[in-house]
This record gives sequence, C-alpha cells and structure tokens, in this order.
Amino acid sequence: MAVRLLAGERRHVLVQEESHLYRDEGDCAQALSGLNLVPLAPGRATIKASEIVEAVEKAGAPPYPVPVGAISIESPVRRMLGQAFDFEEMKKISAFAREKKIGLHLDGARMYLASAYTGIAPAAYSALFDTVYVSLYKYFNAPFGAILTGPASLIEAATVLRHQFGGGVLHAWESAAVALHYLDGFEDRYRKAVRSGEQLLKFLEQKKIRVHRLEAGTNIFQLEFPSRPDAGFQKRLADQGITIGAPPAQGPTNIQVNETILRRSAEEIGGALVKALA
Repeated sequence: MAVRLLAGERRHVLVQEESHLYRDEGDCAQALSGLNLVPLAPGRATIKASEIVEAVEKAGAPPYPVPVGAISIESPVRRMLGQAFDFEEMKKISAFAREKKIGLHLDGARMYLASAYTGIAPAAYSALFDTVYVSLYKYFNAPFGAILTGPASLIEAATVLRHQFGGGVLHAWESAAVALHYLDGFEDRYRKAVRSGEQLLKFLEQKKIRVHRLEAGTNIFQLEFPSRPDAGFQKRLADQGITIGAPPAQGPTNIQVNETILRRSAEEIGGALVKALA
C-alpha cells in the first residue's frame, strides 16, 4: 500500500531483487496495483546509489520515458540471511530521491533488531524515508500485524486502501497491545541478547565449531560442526529444553539470536549444543 501510494501515477518502482516485496508477495504489487517492479542488485542486500541513479535516468530517457515513482528498500533482507542495507548508500539514495521527488519506502520489518547490531537507531533509519513499515510479530511477540508510518495525508489514504484490501481487522488492537507491552525496553533487552549471542558464538568456537559471520549481518549466523549431527541431535537438545531446526543435508546450520537467548547463560546453551553433538 505504501509503495502504491508513493508511486501515484508514476508506476515504475525500483526494488531489491532479493526483497520481500519482489520475491514473496506473489506479484501482488503488479497484479493488484499495476506497479512495474524493477529489480536491482541480484544476490546483494544493498543497491548502490549509483545503480539507483542509472536506473532512474534510463527509465526517464526518451523516446518513451517511464519516470520512477518510488523506491523500496528492505533492511535487513530476509532472503540474504538478515544482511543489512549499507547505511551510507542508504543516505545517498535518500538525498537523491528527495532531489528527484521520488517516494522512498523502508521495509523495516526487522529494523529494531538490526539497530542492535549496527548501532544506528530506528529513528535515524526512518528519518531517511517517506514511509516505514515495521512488523509487530517478528520480535514483538504479537500474533499478527504491522505498523505503517508516514505523512498524515498519506496514512489517511492508506487507511481507506487498507479497508479495500481487506486489512481492516476489528480486533487488531489486541495485537497492538501485545506489541506495545514488549516494545517497552526492547532495545535494551535486545542489546543484551546480542552480547549473549556473541558469548555463545565464542564458546562454540572454543569447542571447534566453526562460526560464519555474514558481511553486514545481523542476527543470523552459520555453524559448521566438526561432524554432521545425527538423527537424534534435535531430540537430545529438545530433552534439555532447547529447540533447533533440522541441520541441512549439506552445508552449515543457520541459527538466529533472539530475546529467548536471555533465558539461559551462553555457556549453558553452548554446553547443551556440544553435549548433543557427542
């Protein structure tokens, strides 16, 4: 809805090829809003400002110009294992978009957890954009829902559009109440979770478990065990009250650092992992 409203009649929209909007909406923006999503930066979280400038210039060139109406940026990028968009490039793109009067949207579904890793406050990210989306259920523990914020006039239009799209859920206040509860103090708690996650990773490295940290990564890490875990690995961990996804047939195992890591010490969690491998 945000991208549709920002684009207006200029329906040419620049997006990351790996973004949720382009890869995980079943062509919703194209089918229901008539937007032409132009994917950039395949296999990368960050689109360079120079790539944005080039795409805008190409789209607006004669003989048949189709001026860009909006740019959508997702950060962190789920399909890139939570890698964050480069903040310096983000600032350049923001300045360019404002100069050219192109709407700029942030898909900040996981923005708050990214801030704990980058040290850049959610407000600093948001200030660069016209509209910002934040999920309520990915880490604020709500059962569903999201927040869209932006200029009052646009949000008024979005309220009508939300109803047309079937999004006017009458009991949404329940989800908001849960999210508000967990929002209070979240940034401090999650910074503690980040520190605990680092302690856990260092503990595992001391036990000869290789840890792969992603460039510009946030809360997703990859573990490479000395030997492939057997079929009982998950059950042995479950018996100790720890849930982990099934290790892939080949390649490293992904783990995510969330608030739940604060329920036990890093040494206790790491010790359970090592014991379950034995």
